Amino acid sequence: AAAARRSAQRALTEAGRGHLGGRVELRAPRTATRSPHGRRAVRRAADRAVALAVAACLRGDTGTAHVAIPPPPVTRTSPP
Repeated sequence: AAAARRSAQRALTEAGRGHLGGRVELRAPRTATRSPHGRRAVRRAADRAVALAVAACLRGDTGTAHVAIPPPPVTRTSPP
């Protein structure tokens, strides 16, 4: 939630606005936040979603944005 708030504040500041109204709702699978990679992916997705929602509001569209969280990279510990 804090990452989304900072993203929204940054996007609004860059657009020269202080407030657009509305709210941001983030949904992520529970497994996405278990690893450092997952937490970074959620933060990046929140940044992208907020930026898209703010841009849509500035255009006059609905402020809805859906962003996929990429799966973690596959690592192999032994040869195939």
